[in-house]
Amino acid sequence: AVEKQLGYSPAEILDHLPKKFVHPKCMPNVQEIFEKAFKNPGEEYYLDRYRIRHKDGHYEYFEGKFVGRQDLPIINGIVVHARNITERIKMHQSLENSEKQLRRLSRKLIKSRERERSRLARDLHDELGQQLAALGMEIGQLKKDGNIKEESFSDLNLRVKNVTDELKRIYRGLHPLILENLGLTAAVEALIEEHNAKDGFKITSKLCPIKKETIDPEIALNAYRILQESLRNIYKHADAKNAFIAIECSDSELTFIIQDDGKGFLVDDIQDKSGIGITGMKERTSICKGTLDITSKIGEGTKIEIRIPASPECLDCCSTDQAK
Repeated sequence: AVEKQLGYSPAEILDHLPKKFVHPKCMPNVQEIFEKAFKNPGEEYYLDRYRIRHKDGHYEYFEGKFVGRQDLPIINGIVVHARNITERIKMHQSLENSEKQLRRLSRKLIKSRERERSRLARDLHDELGQQLAALGMEIGQLKKDGNIKEESFSDLNLRVKNVTDELKRIYRGLHPLILENLGLTAAVEALIEEHNAKDGFKITSKLCPIKKETIDPEIALNAYRILQESLRNIYKHADAKNAFIAIECSDSELTFIIQDDGKGFLVDDIQDKSGIGITGMKERTSICKGTLDITSKIGEGTKIEIRIPASPECLDCCSTDQAK
């Protein structure tokens, strides 16, 4: 078995100390196991992972059981029962690498999507917005110069206003310009105001005032998108009457809380079937090096809590404003 696994004959193994074959990084653990086995004959000791050098120079992974048998004259040494786990380790490492690659691709996708949203928002604002504004001015001029009925102009103006309002709603959804101009707290306040203007649940809030220049733009954008997705989920699934949003500051982090009084759900079920929305929230939190916790009970609503490390400047800003 030794020759098949490692290429050595039994004599080559028995004639040398373990350090000739064991990887230097694994040697301290192996040495410790051998010492225990020598001191306590008959006791079994386990090592779940160590590397042994193959005769051709590469290393294989093993797990092993070590038993001191100095009490048996025919053996008078350490008996090692080893199992080659190289393929298992390789599969595990391959899975880890695949997960890391998937996470990198997912982050690139989110960043690419945000760049595209930003471009579309600028196009909508600069092109369509200006055209509609010009149309409104032309209609006003026609009213001064012509004899068209008053109600016709009123109708046209109303239609232009409706289109303009819809346009604003679209480009705010694509890329929140208020986030760039006024910062996260102002953007969240506008988001709450927009939702409260609709039929459905009502939102109350307690928001730490964060100045735009004290928080990384990527963190601000991802936090905003998480809050936006949370409200969308409440609107679509929770059947809630009320929701609460908080931005809180602690010694080293910002905490975002979204809570509703809706129908709730089983968290284990949603973890197993997480859709794009929940997955996106988790990924955005991971990008910010934060944590996301979801707690929910049937009939008792849902609470989402996101904790994100923050700069000292951001926390100082929050604590100063909260103290006022």
